[in-house]
Amino acid sequence: MLRNAGYAVMPATSGARALEGVRVQLPDLILLDLMMPEMDGLEVCRRLKADPLTQEIPIMFLTASNEMEH
Repeated sequence: MLRNAGYAVMPATSGARALEGVRVQLPDLILLDLMMPEMDGLEVCRRLKADPLTQEIPIMFLTASNEMEH
């Protein structure tokens, strides 16, 4: 849907791949799932916010979970 609206999208299939992809090209915005293979979205966010190169990139969390704690 985002591509159809004219946005460039860089999907990642895991938290580790997301961190690698950010190194290739800094995005304007990150849409991050809470539940991902290898490391969860919160850990990916912690790592991005700890890095001066990526700490200013806005992150929006999305999840399909129905659990209140998520």
